[in-house]
Amino acid sequence: MDNFTVLSIPEISNERQIWLIRTNGGLYYNDFTTNKYVALGWDAVSIDLLLNSSISNDAKKEKISELYPDEKRPGLIFSQLYNFHCVMNKGDLVLIPSEGTKFIRVGILGETVEEVSHINNSNEEYVVCSYTHKRKVKWFSEIDVSRDIYLSKIIKVQQTISNITEYADYIYRNIYSCYIVDDFIHLSLQKTSSSDLEMKSNVELQASILEIVDIFYELYGEDESYKKITIKTAVGSPGFIEVILNYAVPTTFSVIFIVNTILGKLKDSDGSTKKGIIGLINEINKLRNDYIDRKKKIAETKVIEENIQLDKELKQAQIDKINAETRKINAEADALEQSLIPSSQKTEKAVKDLEKTSKRLKDITDKNSIECHKNIDLAS
Repeated sequence: MDNFTVLSIPEISNERQIWLIRTNGGLYYNDFTTNKYVALGWDAVSIDLLLNSSISNDAKKEKISELYPDEKRPGLIFSQLYNFHCVMNKGDLVLIPSEGTKFIRVGILGETVEEVSHINNSNEEYVVCSYTHKRKVKWFSEIDVSRDIYLSKIIKVQQTISNITEYADYIYRNIYSCYIVDDFIHLSLQKTSSSDLEMKSNVELQASILEIVDIFYELYGEDESYKKITIKTAVGSPGFIEVILNYAVPTTFSVIFIVNTILGKLKDSDGSTKKGIIGLINEINKLRNDYIDRKKKIAETKVIEENIQLDKELKQAQIDKINAETRKINAEADALEQSLIPSSQKTEKAVKDLEKTSKRLKDITDKNSIECHKNIDLAS
């Protein structure tokens, strides 16, 4: 089974093979699709013979010649049966053509089975295939061959079983509207109607898709987006446009999401789903105009925000200036105060010294006076 991304886009392994199996001119198409299997003829050749490793391939071909003496290419029978049982892997894709090859049914190959239960449906009669070699198939898609001119080239192969893996891109773009393989996302825009498509409309559609890519690449800051996109187109009636983008680029998912959303929501004025490429172009133009309007609003908002920021910065500069001036005044006041403190201290010290000197002088005077009185008393 396929792996799926977060956008539900199938991611396809490049190891998967694709096989085309004939339906006897479409005779067994309904049986195969209704009862979910495919089958191959040459019933006389047993699976045991094909898988017997003790017998050489040449010996197996000789045995097939004995079983089918009228068959001139026993090697082709051997290779077809060997591919059916040994080379075709479970999980490979199988395609079968309808009568007249108007449609191709696509399914996922399953295991080998011996018997298949055939549904009895009175509403739809079909020819039952009696081939012995059978494998189960889970059918999931039917392709209208007329909508892709390249499909007719694929189904021209004449062998009963053909490996058509080399045409995988042609097959996948008709199965999935969008898919991933290797490092690329493929987006297919199908023109299913028979109405004419003017060259102007086709060119306008492709230009619109490229513009969507440019818009998203610009938003993500990526350059030269035109080098990351490929467009394949067949503008017949019907026709298709296939857009291939590198999915390693993050914008790719945005582009795919937008285009898929547009494709799923095209409505006419009466509410019905809008058909055709013109409707898609109109919706893409709306997206482009919306983008321009949003970009203009973003620019206007940015100018307003820048003005607000500038006003904030101006006010902050004024506040910073006031704060700086305040700090300067405070610093000058502190310096003045510091310069006054030593003078006052000197004055206080001088007063104290003067008091001490006066006290000493008084003490000396008092002492001298006492001594003088003593001397006077002695003398008398």
